[in-house]
Amino acid sequence: RMYTWLLLFVTMSSIYAQRLIKNGNSNKNIILFTLFNVAASYTHYYGLMTNVLINLVIILWLIKTNRKMIKKIIVSILCQIVIYIPWIPNFINQTKMVSDDFWVKFIFPKTILETFEFQFTGNNIGDWNYITPMVGIVFGIIIVTYSIFKNLKKKDNTLLNLFTIVIYMSVFLIAIIISFKVPILYPRYILSITGLLYLYLANALADSNKKFIILICVLIMIFGIKTNIKVFHDNYHPSNMQQIEY
Repeated sequence: RMYTWLLLFVTMSSIYAQRLIKNGNSNKNIILFTLFNVAASYTHYYGLMTNVLINLVIILWLIKTNRKMIKKIIVSILCQIVIYIPWIPNFINQTKMVSDDFWVKFIFPKTILETFEFQFTGNNIGDWNYITPMVGIVFGIIIVTYSIFKNLKKKDNTLLNLFTIVIYMSVFLIAIIISFKVPILYPRYILSITGLLYLYLANALADSNKKFIILICVLIMIFGIKTNIKVFHDNYHPSNMQQIEY
């Protein structure tokens, strides 16, 4: 489905946005930034929301640090808008459909906790009767807290730190706020920004103790194996043959 493509496009858009800020004279970076933004916007409305924020943050950043680059970014944004215009009628229709009746349900705070722990365990919502979700939530809180403290101590990586975490938290917060009126927050949708979260975590872990890094990777692998076993059993359950037989 589209969710892993969405994760790829948004993550690459963020990476090239950071390269633009660091090396604004590269036309290659601008072209790739534009294309990945458009691809993400076409893939899912979360991609569109994320890339609007990325464009906004990069403009605000350049106003403060490199005003000469603003013209190029404005040209990039105009190109993104022009390429996206053919999809606008569909986007409007989808928005109307979501506002009238959408199958996603928002239950506070359950939906928020589900969405957060999903990024660390890949856990299915059906598993919420088990201990895995709480383990995933605690695990996620620990490594995110560790990453924040670790990154704050770094003086040479403020650009990477701020860009990824600001975009990530902004999209998550906006989705939560909107969901109180129109439910749009759903665990797999937030995969759009999970790449940004993991860039932030990777930056923190890059110079951490090797044993700690191994421990984190092993825990993520254990969560992944457990989840995939369940997915395997669900997908190949004998009851799935009923539709084929019918």
